[in-house]
Amino acid sequence: MNRVLLVEDDKRLGDSVKSNLELRGYAVTLCRTASHAREALLKENFAAGVLDIELPDGDGIALCEAMRLRDPELPILIITARSDENTALASLSAGADDHIRKPFGLRELGLRLEKLIQKRSRLTPQLRLGDLVLDLDDRKALFRQRDLGLSRKEFLLLRIFLENQDRLLTRSQLVNAMEGEEILQDRTIDSHISHLRKKLQHGLCDEVSITSVYGEGYRLLVKKSCPQV
Repeated sequence: MNRVLLVEDDKRLGDSVKSNLELRGYAVTLCRTASHAREALLKENFAAGVLDIELPDGDGIALCEAMRLRDPELPILIITARSDENTALASLSAGADDHIRKPFGLRELGLRLEKLIQKRSRLTPQLRLGDLVLDLDDRKALFRQRDLGLSRKEFLLLRIFLENQDRLLTRSQLVNAMEGEEILQDRTIDSHISHLRKKLQHGLCDEVSITSVYGEGYRLLVKKSCPQV
């Protein structure tokens, strides 16, 4: 059963959309705030996200960007009461696949979401890079079948880097993507990356390395001879 993250602060609308999607066979996690949604993202894997653009504790655009950084293939549908072109462009620039304007029909939203999920090539429980495997269900990182013993945040960091190979990731992007149960600061990110590097080295995982780009952020480098799956 596909699980959908629904982020909508309007109680009546949120409950209606949740009930309708459940009738369509989805499991739905309903969040009223961006912070609640970020907590849910740390605890569960989702097949799609449906996000209101205006939330009481933040902008849905920033949440969309964080979700896209975590999973480049996750279908994301933006809900908005705005009708201006800039809002649509901002949603698409943040990584949304589609957007729908209020008021909308529940049937239309359901069909749009169904098409987005169908377009996703596959829902995989693993990320694999040579002998390095991330089990997304159990949240474990294995190298040559040995558990690297990563913490939740270290695992999330490694997943973000693997999903964005060779891309420079700034500290602010990483803070945005990892914000959830606690507020992270730039230097806290540095500390988590330092611990992650040590565990990769301790596990003799030489297929990837996390390099610092002075004054900008970090980049994951992959060993040229490492087969990518």
